Amino acid sequence: GTQVISTYTVGLDIANQLLQDTADASLAATGLGERFRADNAVELADTLNSILGDVFDTDTTFSSPAVSVNAFNRTTHLEDLYFTLFEPAASRHWNGNFKKYKLAFKVDTQDINNNGNTTERLPFIADVNGADAVDPTTGFFADTSRSFWTTGGNDGANVTVGGAASLLTTSRHVYTYTSSYTNSNGVYKPAASSALLSSTANAVDKNNTNITDSMLAIAGLPDKVSGTPRRETLLDWARGIDVLDHYGTKGTTTDARTVMGDPLHSEPALVQYGGTLTNPDLVAFVATNDGYLHAFNTKDGSEIFAFIPQELLPNLNPLMDNKNDSKIYGLDGNVVAWVDDKDGNGKIDGSDHVYLYIGMRRGGRNIYSIDVTDRNNPVLRWVIRGGVGDYAELGQTWSTINVEKIKDGATEKEVLIFGGGYDTNQDTATTRSTDSVGRAVFIADADTGKLLWSAGPGGTLSVPYMDYSIPARVKPLDMTGDGLVDRLYVTDMGGQVFRFDIDNDNNASLASSITGGRIADLAASGAANARRFYYPPDVGLIAPRGKPAYLALVLASGYRAHPLNTTIEDRIYVLKDNDVYHTPSSYTTLTESDLYDATLNLVAGDGSQTQQQAAQSALDAAKGWYIKLDDGTNSNTYVGEKGLAEPLLIEGVAVVTTFIPSTNNSSGCAPQAGSGRVYFLDVFDGSAAYPSNLDTRTDRYNNLKRTGIPPSPNVIITEGGEPTLCIGTECEDARAGLGLRRTYWYEVEQ
Repeated sequence: GTQVISTYTVGLDIANQLLQDTADASLAATGLGERFRADNAVELADTLNSILGDVFDTDTTFSSPAVSVNAFNRTTHLEDLYFTLFEPAASRHWNGNFKKYKLAFKVDTQDINNNGNTTERLPFIADVNGADAVDPTTGFFADTSRSFWTTGGNDGANVTVGGAASLLTTSRHVYTYTSSYTNSNGVYKPAASSALLSSTANAVDKNNTNITDSMLAIAGLPDKVSGTPRRETLLDWARGIDVLDHYGTKGTTTDARTVMGDPLHSEPALVQYGGTLTNPDLVAFVATNDGYLHAFNTKDGSEIFAFIPQELLPNLNPLMDNKNDSKIYGLDGNVVAWVDDKDGNGKIDGSDHVYLYIGMRRGGRNIYSIDVTDRNNPVLRWVIRGGVGDYAELGQTWSTINVEKIKDGATEKEVLIFGGGYDTNQDTATTRSTDSVGRAVFIADADTGKLLWSAGPGGTLSVPYMDYSIPARVKPLDMTGDGLVDRLYVTDMGGQVFRFDIDNDNNASLASSITGGRIADLAASGAANARRFYYPPDVGLIAPRGKPAYLALVLASGYRAHPLNTTIEDRIYVLKDNDVYHTPSSYTTLTESDLYDATLNLVAGDGSQTQQQAAQSALDAAKGWYIKLDDGTNSNTYVGEKGLAEPLLIEGVAVVTTFIPSTNNSSGCAPQAGSGRVYFLDVFDGSAAYPSNLDTRTDRYNNLKRTGIPPSPNVIITEGGEPTLCIGTECEDARAGLGLRRTYWYEVEQ
């Protein structure tokens, strides 16, 4: 195919415009290229290391496409797809971007699904020209594709070319918060007079004297550009002016710095402010590890504002210097929106509001709440700080926040439900190890951030065995259909699963309304059995013919902090919770001995008739089943396959993505990204959900084309379109496998 040459230039004790122009032309054409200056041997060595690291960067994404629910028809999604992208590097800053595509459909004239139908419509990700944006070989964006908003040539798979990053200007609205807080038991409230982020007092600007050297942690540091105080250079850089080349020799310029930080783990929030069905008024809120929350207008990709918390201002200087060193994390958690459209008209007007909640994941222990009802004038509402007051147990804020409704006494209240977060002790623990923070579940007032209830050490409810941190999202359920959450499922770093029941009908305090306990313990001693759950289960009501109904919990274990680990013997599990509609008198703990080992697929016929009958009897007597993620040869050999994303349970099919680290080290010149799989499992017995004539173990999964860690599966239903299953950039017709169908119902008021 087309081969390209990316050019990097190094001026040895010389500043030359030709070198700059050459590197700039390479960057524009290939997505790689930079001009450096080296004045001595040490700088030359650093330069060459930086160039080599840049060459080996791999453009990728960890997220499935973000898609907005249609505010005018909430049973469907809008057809626009948004991808957060990043480019790993050996330096503190990683490049990121935010790009728009579209979900489209084409007629299958070749019977791709082998179902005898050559007229069905198949989904694909379309670029701005309506062409297929994804390379069928790599599973990532094709070099010939061009995303929406991108001007000029194709951006293809290049993270740094095109997209929202390319549209950043020198007249950006970049804000922070410069005043003091009032602490109320771990909830830090800004001064009312300073909470408006768009005020001049909060502008990220060298003329704003509220931002001091001390606040930026640069007191006493030398000038970055000769003759210009470091503070001025840094604040110009922070608000988007390209003031530097690699070694800070260019000086002040009026060029825009069209660079975003990486949204490594953060998933954006899409908020529809109004518009029409065919022309929605949509804003995307994207968080990055440079510490910025960006607001983008999705019509043209322009930035409305960017906000960097005061607590992350000290990160700006090392990000600007960008030495080859440990990566810097900032706002690394998901962005969640509480959209209160009181009259349900699909527009934010009148007394409606939009509040955002952002965790930090690796970046820290805070949760930020921002009022973006007026998208042009955001307001900082409050900050929850882990380690302080009521939130002393809160670790790194990995757990994605759920905005739900429960009863607090007799009052219905909008609340935030989230796990206690991550204890970095788990980064180095080789066996199941107890933690010192993160061992909690929190319920907070969504309006004020005030803690209403917690479970764990020192919490409202003390639950035995809550000894491990909880980075996973808490799984909420409304079992009675009254709009109030009454069930929570929680997983932890110790391989455990907990259940909490909420009584919304007793008109009593939350302390008297919530009970809970451990329902599964799926790890054990030793390095091989140190299974961890970084993600929650998906839960579905299963009603087998002629048998009692139960709730099926689908979950997969995996060491997210060390995806290349090959020691731990990870699993895919389906657990049966038989107490469907009532609170159990006691909580019974299941272990692997209570589950059927479905690894060999004997129930589905991967064996003799006698083996099948015995396996069916064992399965019927079990409280669920599991599959060992071994090498598939029945030799009990593990190669490090693990679950690193939320599973999906739909139409009786468990859809689970896994990651397999690469063991091919034959090429010393190429990074080994590993590979991904997606399992389609019958929830009843773990067999292949869509059996072939053989229905063997390998029929349970498909190998993904895209290398690297695959994201969670995502089902999209557009207006007039077909149900589509997307795993990152790989989308297919959901009906072909899942049997997904629209269900209609109506209610008659008496």
